[in-house]
Formats: sequence, structure tokens, C-alpha cells
Amino acid sequence: TLFPYTTLFRSLTCFSTANAQLYKIDLDSKINKASLIVEARVTEQHAVWNDEHTIIYTSNKLHIYKLFKGRLITKEIEVLTEGGSVGNTCLVVSDVLQLQKAERGIFFLYENAQKLRSPITKNILFDVYSSAQGFLRYDEDGTTAFAPFAKYENIQQSLYNIIKQNTDV
Repeated sequence: TLFPYTTLFRSLTCFSTANAQLYKIDLDSKINKASLIVEARVTEQHAVWNDEHTIIYTSNKLHIYKLFKGRLITKEIEVLTEGGSVGNTCLVVSDVLQLQKAERGIFFLYENAQKLRSPITKNILFDVYSSAQGFLRYDEDGTTAFAPFAKYENIQQSLYNIIKQNTDV
């Protein structure tokens, strides 16, 4: 045959959805609306279909380093994001938070309103308030945090203090 390696290739089907245009959510709103604010790192990711098999979600396990607001009984929680890959199907959603393993930053969270549970741990999942704007992603050296419409230099001196001044912790 002309193509003896054809069986090595797999078919991947990707779907893409577009959301409404982003509008700025200020830091005070994120602090006030979030029931949990943490500094964390993404350690694991598991993508799953919803029950109707119409949307793929990713459960992102976070290891928490610092708690700014709220209460936790564990150093590991899971955050739900839209999109991901299951088998040979992927879903890419624009203008929403997309996380990668090993990313670090500050998350503005609240418990999932539908009480959705992790497919792995069965714990209630958390959502990120204001999606992509609700995660202040750290740069490689951990001195700058950024999100759409926001950039903070000297994280420990400036951003930490702003959050602490506006929370009960």
C-alpha cells in the first residue's frame, strides 16, 4: 500500500463556541462576590462530558498555598471550567477561563450553584467568579499577576495587601 502507517493516525473532532464580549470586572467586585479567594497551583485536570453529552467540562485540581477569604478543610479543591478533550472529541470555548497544569495564581471562587460534584473525588466543585478575569495568573518568576483588563506588579507587596484590606482574613 502507499500509506502503510495510516492506522497510526487518529481522528480528533474539535468544536468551538463563542461567548459574548468581555467587559471589565474590577478587583473590588471580584473580592466581594467570591466566597473563597486562594493562591493556588493547578496540579491535575480531568475532562468529562455533562450528563446530556452536549458540553465537555474540565475539573481542575488546585493545590492551595494561601487562603485570603473563606474557609477550607483541605489544601486541595477542584475548579470547573468549560471545554476540554474527552477521547477523540474536544471543545474549545472562547472568552472563558482556560487553565493549564502547573499554572499558579490567585483564584476568586464560589461553590458551584448546581452543586455539581467532581467525577473523581465526588466533592462539590467550585466556579471561578468572572471566568477568565477571576484568575490572576502569575508570570514565570511569580512577580507579576495578570488577567484580562488587569496587571499587578510586585504581587506580595501590592496585590496581597489590596486583597487583605478588603477581606476579613
